Amino acid sequence: MSAPRMDWDDLRFVLAIAQAGSLSGAARKLGVNHATVFRRLKAMEDGIGVRLFEKHSDGFVTTPAGDEAVAVAVDLEERVTGLERRIVGRDVGPMGVVRVTTVPEMMFGLLPPIVARLSVRYPGIRLEVIGDTGSANLSRRDADIAIRFTRTPPEQLIGRKVATACTAIYAAPTFIAAQDPAVPLADQPWVGFDEGMAHLPSARWLAKTLGPRAPIVTCNNVTGIARMVEAGLGLGLLPCMLGERMPGLVRVAPPDPDWSTEVWLLTHPDVRDVSRVRAVFDVLAEELVKLRPVFSAAVPATLMD
Repeated sequence: MSAPRMDWDDLRFVLAIAQAGSLSGAARKLGVNHATVFRRLKAMEDGIGVRLFEKHSDGFVTTPAGDEAVAVAVDLEERVTGLERRIVGRDVGPMGVVRVTTVPEMMFGLLPPIVARLSVRYPGIRLEVIGDTGSANLSRRDADIAIRFTRTPPEQLIGRKVATACTAIYAAPTFIAAQDPAVPLADQPWVGFDEGMAHLPSARWLAKTLGPRAPIVTCNNVTGIARMVEAGLGLGLLPCMLGERMPGLVRVAPPDPDWSTEVWLLTHPDVRDVSRVRAVFDVLAEELVKLRPVFSAAVPATLMD
């Protein structure tokens, strides 16, 4: 009778549990239910007679055997995604699906006209636009191209800086009218950032400026902050590319260079020469450079449509 063997697909479950630290998190990552992950893990451990995880109060932790299984799973995932990128790179024309990831604020008026022009220019290309704040991983082929707002783009990616994005203080006209102009900005109500956005230069400035005072409300994304400010709840620090597009907002003070960030267009070296990826990358670079005055607030965004 042959000894029990671990199926190749089992390693996907091992890796997902290790990365998520829980069965429910692994289930979401794999697109299955909690019971399926539980059954697969139990069958694996029963089959090989070795525990791969220990259950602790804060989640699942790998055993030494589990560490070895995870290391193999990571290596296989990298090999498979690398093979996929190389195979995808052998296409012969600008046709097929290209996934582009960017921050949700880019969907608010700036990116749609670019996508429309690109679709006319390359009708054989179908774009999948992913609005996220940085979770899409180009190395794992979650996306082919990223428009990222950062001063430190990942070293494993290639691309170019296309603009500098400025941030300024905005408020609703009704809020401005209700405030005493003699009260310093720092002493007025503010819409702030939650902890997940604390790394932003503007968020660090606001935390230092307010000191022990808390914002009247916080949000976990820039669009949410903009809507709260538009509702008259308080002042808010917003990217000019968004604030200038909202008629219900007024720029209270000019952009501060310390709050600015860089706009990078990035891709992975393994797919940079794929014809459809190169076509989309070149069009995006061309169009985003045209938007430099919008990112820097030199002109209202509406004038660039």
